[in-house]
Amino acid sequence: MTDLRAMIIERIADRGPGPMWILDSYYHLISSGIAPDKAMQALTLFVDEVVEKKRQRLGPLKVVE
Repeated sequence: MTDLRAMIIERIADRGPGPMWILDSYYHLISSGIAPDKAMQALTLFVDEVVEKKRQRLGPLKVVE
């Protein structure tokens, strides 16, 4: 899975984190010969990792009423 993670990071670095980066990364993985379910799994793990790092950096969310 690490190789797929590296492919996703390379693609984002090359194309930029635009609004369609997930779809673009998915298409890139599929067109590189990665099975669709493996590509989806790699993207899910990557997004979960990014979200967790953001949560750690920002701390708990505060509810504003």
